Amino acid sequence: MSRSLSNSGEKSSPNDIQAEKYSVAKKWIRYAAFGIWLLCAYFLVVLLFDDTLFGIHLRKRIVVFVTVISLGGVYLLVRWGYRRGVFSIARLKNLTIACGAILFSLMVLDIAYSVYFNLSTAKDHQAQFNREIDPYVLTGEAIPRRYFPTEKGFRIHKPNVVSKYTSYGDMYYGKMRASPTVVKLVLELRQSTYFIDEYGFRETTPIEHARIFALGDSYTFGVNLEQDKTWVELLERRTGEPIYNLGVSGSSPLNQLELLEYVLQTTPAPSKIHHLLWMICEGNDLEEMNESLDSPDREDQQSFTNHFGGTSVEWISTVPSLIKRQSVINRFRTGRISFVGPSKTTDEADPYVVDGVRLAYPLYHSSEFGYSLFYPQYVERACKPESYVLDHPNRPLLDKTFKDMVTLSQKYGFKVTVLIAPCAPRLYGPYFQNFPSISNEPYFMDYVENLSRGLGFNVINLYQLMQPYAGKELLYWRDDSHWNERGNEVVAEILARQLGKYLASSGDSLKASKNLDGFMR
Repeated sequence: MSRSLSNSGEKSSPNDIQAEKYSVAKKWIRYAAFGIWLLCAYFLVVLLFDDTLFGIHLRKRIVVFVTVISLGGVYLLVRWGYRRGVFSIARLKNLTIACGAILFSLMVLDIAYSVYFNLSTAKDHQAQFNREIDPYVLTGEAIPRRYFPTEKGFRIHKPNVVSKYTSYGDMYYGKMRASPTVVKLVLELRQSTYFIDEYGFRETTPIEHARIFALGDSYTFGVNLEQDKTWVELLERRTGEPIYNLGVSGSSPLNQLELLEYVLQTTPAPSKIHHLLWMICEGNDLEEMNESLDSPDREDQQSFTNHFGGTSVEWISTVPSLIKRQSVINRFRTGRISFVGPSKTTDEADPYVVDGVRLAYPLYHSSEFGYSLFYPQYVERACKPESYVLDHPNRPLLDKTFKDMVTLSQKYGFKVTVLIAPCAPRLYGPYFQNFPSISNEPYFMDYVENLSRGLGFNVINLYQLMQPYAGKELLYWRDDSHWNERGNEVVAEILARQLGKYLASSGDSLKASKNLDGFMR
């Protein structure tokens, strides 16, 4: 007993103190390293997970592998810093707390914004998409059904279909009908007849008869229009030369490249295609670039699902994607945060309120053109600075898509003319009262034009060419983001004139047209 008491009263030796201090230090080194690693892992997932960097697609498993391996590197770095006197135990504690606080704040911000967004838009989305109780058809419902013909990411239409609809535009939903202003001055019922041929495209001309092909999304497909009112058909009549329409609604530039390659491989087109008119649209073509369905990541995911489907491992694997999707940082980078969303005020100038009815889309008024609805995402993107385009995570994929189009055109020997189409806010924003300030320059369209010219493509930038017409008449539907009948007529007129200059100067051998000053010599 006396010996025990004696030992308890002894002072610790310097070695014991040093050992105890290092034991505490090791604990805080681990805590600090883990805190730094978690914060770095968050940013790696948000900024790089399933993304593109310097033109290289960072596959999901690569990012996960780097994230996991980096834990050891961070630990060694923090331990080295402690031994060199860079970090004291107090600093390690502060560093751990700071990393935890930053990560916690970011996660709370992401969750809070997601909850706010869901709550603020729930009623509007319910009214907009509850189509079962609304007898009226809108644009998206009238488009013939599409499917994936291969493992690629593109779709074409189910073949051999003829359909006819009377529909409103894509911004229509039933709640709007409570506003007399919207009913009388905005909503526009129109006829749409779609002829889908044996290859899955909106055409009545046999594909083997055409040497000019039009490629693009819904602007090229011609939603909301009778078959003979699309700019493709109108241009065909002006030139006297068959133009085959490869437009598919909802397709991105990458989808369109894949689609064209599929057509060249599976139809009589390869021996016939002479000139490609490729339409790129401001508004969503940068934001909605997507990888193919048969990309290695998708194959890996399918294999993973086959092995771990229905287990907790499968749920854990979805966490990185969930973090990236709900991240405010990623939403801001990709233009999915809308600062011009529905206002909570009841001011008469609120574009989301008309006749006491709150709308899902802003309604603006112009003394020249009357009332028109606009997609809030398109409005916001048209206000973005140049850095938004240059720093967008999809920009390298857009570059690669254009370079791959060069390779395809060289392989099959056809010329490419890139048609750049402005969104409605870009062309008409200045004419509408209380409209948000559009950027001084059309940065996305300028980027696409420079990219196209640098790769040797012809370019027709419709923004400048449509401006003289836009000052006199409305070229877009009032309840939709697409060109109306007059808009398609104007585009066809512009293209006939501009293409005539290109093809005549290049000695194109297509047949001449009496109406177009030697358009196809």
